[in-house]
Amino acid sequence: MTDDVPQPTPTQPPAGRVPPSIEELCRRFDNDDAHTYFVAELATHLFHLTRDIHALPDSTLPVLQAAAKLHNIGLYFGQAKHHLNGRNLILEQGVAGFDADEVRMIALGTAFHRKKVREDSDSIYQELPAIKQLHALRIAAIVRVADGLDYTQDQSAEPTYFDGTRKRGRLFVKGEGSEVNVARANEKADLWGRAMPRPLAFTVDKGFQYYLRRGDRMQAAAYKLFRRFYDEAMTHEDGVRAGADVEELHDFRVAIRRLRASMKAFQPSLGGELLKPIRDELRFIQQETNAARDLDVLIEALKELPSSEGATTLLEQIRNDRQRAREAVESLLNGVTYRHFKANFPVFLEETLHPVAHPLDEKAASKRARNVAPELLTTLLSEVLSYRDALATGDDEEAMHALRIACKRFRYAADFFGELLNTEHGFLIDQLKAMQDSLGDLRDADVRGAYFEAFDREHRNRFAKEEQRSLAAIFEGRACDLPEEEERALLSLIDENRAQRRNALDTFHTQWRVFASDEFQQRIAGTFKINLESMPATTTE
Repeated sequence: MTDDVPQPTPTQPPAGRVPPSIEELCRRFDNDDAHTYFVAELATHLFHLTRDIHALPDSTLPVLQAAAKLHNIGLYFGQAKHHLNGRNLILEQGVAGFDADEVRMIALGTAFHRKKVREDSDSIYQELPAIKQLHALRIAAIVRVADGLDYTQDQSAEPTYFDGTRKRGRLFVKGEGSEVNVARANEKADLWGRAMPRPLAFTVDKGFQYYLRRGDRMQAAAYKLFRRFYDEAMTHEDGVRAGADVEELHDFRVAIRRLRASMKAFQPSLGGELLKPIRDELRFIQQETNAARDLDVLIEALKELPSSEGATTLLEQIRNDRQRAREAVESLLNGVTYRHFKANFPVFLEETLHPVAHPLDEKAASKRARNVAPELLTTLLSEVLSYRDALATGDDEEAMHALRIACKRFRYAADFFGELLNTEHGFLIDQLKAMQDSLGDLRDADVRGAYFEAFDREHRNRFAKEEQRSLAAIFEGRACDLPEEEERALLSLIDENRAQRRNALDTFHTQWRVFASDEFQQRIAGTFKINLESMPATTTE
């Protein structure tokens, strides 16, 4: 140790005396609980985020938390040497719920949280078995940096993302005093660098969304994006199961769709058929939730169609169909395909795709993502522009739907590669999103129209099959078995929906003219370094 402090020998209180709890020690010695308990929270978060680095058993987490809560207890005797005074106090008092070796490790976590650490000259450290010496050093390393993250002692530090895709891990942190706290944590990461198999650095989070870094290779970028979208989907699973908020299903599907789109973008770099089985599972998940989402949108849209209030029988059928679609979603979530995906995709990420543990053999996987981005975005842009002819020759429902998918793929890729390249790409994201929304409104109108017309045909066919018809109905020119007022409401709904479709189509064409203009394309090319003249001719899927 750097300070000449007597090395105490007792590691537990005298026989017959019950050691105090952590809470009692904190009360007895006027501990600053606001700071040290927050450090314990940070240490716990770090423990979980970096478990692949520190490899500490879960049984050491309570020891870590105790060391964090008690690391400043020696301040009761003054600032000077408080880390050593705290160490001695813990050894003399003991801590309820911990055995002798665990108390030693808690004391060492307190002693090593500041100043230069020389563990070889610490008698308590030497008393521990070799494996517990390693555990003690790693616990102290975590407490040390967690303490640094609250250097301002205002409990403002908020870890946002851990990037473990390189040999040096990086923790992003935000908060009012983040620059000061990050700088201090980096200073106190010296013990981490000695005790851990991989170093750790801290950086201020400047509002990143995907945490792609300029030096990232394609495998690392794929790992980050796949993990993000999978985790995002899982956060909505409980809400989807509950079924109370229809937006939960929507958000779940968006995450699944983004995961699919990112896999398509990275498939050429990661090689062969690596992702195909997973993409097939994702396609199945999305298909099995299509009906429920379409009916959710239909129910919401009916609020904007004035004639819907008179279509009682139609509304009842929609509710019944929605219930069946909900049951299909529940069957999906409880089914083999979804359970297999949920259980095995995290394993795939860690045991196949993790760039540090399992670098892929494919040369393309090791290319810098920032160098691949222009070529990939060129291909995706050309896919969008390949629909020019279809738009010029008419209103092809299938082509419009395929264009919407192409716009989404381009938008998602432009979004995360735009952040990677640190470009001002918001103009493109806004335009693509506006186009997607209009194309989405168009598709929703097509789905509604098909539903209304199928309902209309069903009831006209029922009327035609009746053996006896009302003379009044024949004279009135009716051919539907619905009550007259419902028949009128249904026909009005069909007309209102067609009007909405025309509006959506007109809006989209206005947006498309802007997007496809030479000026806008040159702006895209300048932002992402795309050579428009070299764009490949692409065919739609």
